[in-house]
Amino acid sequence: MRNVLLGPALFLLAACPSSDPGEDIIGTNSSGGTSSSGGNSSSGGNSSSGGNSSSGGNSSSGGGTGDTSAPATGDTGGPPGLLDPPDHLVDCTGAGDFNTIQDALDAAVSGERIGVQPCTYVERIDLLGKTLELYSIGGSAVTTIDGAGGGTVVNVETGESLGTRMAGFTVTGGDDDNDGSAFQIEYAAIELQDIVMTGNGVSYAVLWANVAFVTLDDVTITGNAVMSSGQAIWSDGGTLTANNVTATCDGGEQTLYHHNTLILSNSTLDCAGGHGLYDYHGEDAISRSVLSGDEAALFAHDTQSTEEEPDNPNERLWVTNSVLIGGRVGIDVRYMNMTLVNSVLTGTDHALSMEECMLSSNATNTVYVGADCGITGDQPFSSPYSAFYANADDGCGVSVSPAVTTDPMFVAPPIDVTLQAGSPLIDAGDPGIRHNDRNGSRNDIGAYGGPLAP
Repeated sequence: MRNVLLGPALFLLAACPSSDPGEDIIGTNSSGGTSSSGGNSSSGGNSSSGGNSSSGGNSSSGGGTGDTSAPATGDTGGPPGLLDPPDHLVDCTGAGDFNTIQDALDAAVSGERIGVQPCTYVERIDLLGKTLELYSIGGSAVTTIDGAGGGTVVNVETGESLGTRMAGFTVTGGDDDNDGSAFQIEYAAIELQDIVMTGNGVSYAVLWANVAFVTLDDVTITGNAVMSSGQAIWSDGGTLTANNVTATCDGGEQTLYHHNTLILSNSTLDCAGGHGLYDYHGEDAISRSVLSGDEAALFAHDTQSTEEEPDNPNERLWVTNSVLIGGRVGIDVRYMNMTLVNSVLTGTDHALSMEECMLSSNATNTVYVGADCGITGDQPFSSPYSAFYANADDGCGVSVSPAVTTDPMFVAPPIDVTLQAGSPLIDAGDPGIRHNDRNGSRNDIGAYGGPLAP
């Protein structure tokens, strides 16, 4: 079995997961990634509310500097899968149709494709409500958009619709005290692929999205300056789909804050000093990811149900095949319907803390390790076919019946939770066929067991 947690993969969610998560998944597909030898299970990560809203953003054009090397003559095809030449070619040396990206955006119409030759383009850009593809020919390693400290670098906030795509850029030099330094997306839709956001100045967020439909694939957000109350990604309204994302909070309160529907896979979110992921009244489907934060790896909460404002039982948290490393709490979930499958949780206070969650909440095939309380709750709850190890108490306010209480024999916890040969977690999970590992054997407890394992 592969033992790399973060190889690129995608999963589709047919509906919000029920207590039987296997009934809700309509397909999985994984490929690529690197691997290491030995064991049957996982890798991990290291360990960081609210938000406001404003619109705006403008653009200024400038010249291009830096790496002006170009691919072989005639190579204007763009990223893999885009074989047709661009409708407009940008080249800072003057060899293309335009010298700046914004000039090409001004001239383009919806449905067209803009190819960008390698260079550092010192400008801020606005997609101007056009549904088009903007891509670099050489990729993010050799193509940079530098906002030079003039505000948000990329503005997507005038109704850009599904089909808008930006791929293959490093975005740097942005700043915005109120919203996003690298990207500001509002009332729009965009897919970002092979995007690196780094070196952006003090801002509330690096990527800011309000009532937007955003897809992230192969995106890195590290090395920025975030306000102490801010986050690397802020997303409110619409949906956020993120695959193969690596992000750090860089001084902020959360790495990812969302108040909408989130589908997160094959990603690493780390926040020294706060929360890896903070869900406020949203819904989450999280798979094959590593979340870490000094306060909590994952904090997810709805509001307390009242007669005047009844709780919405459809607000769900679904986590599978993931590693959650909390400085204080692994997962802190309140007033939601939680499903937790084949994961590893740790935190000094609580591996899992639950408050007034839906009675249908459930967990199985999961490891709770190294906490004062493995599971803390205020209602009936159990986690069958699960392992509890090195906790002061396995259950506080709940009754648990651990399947395994001995050393799980991780390779190097909490970073590498791959199972060593002879681990008591191997073939110790739920014996039901639908829980089998991908090789057909009985479920392994932990992040590498079950049909959705990497």
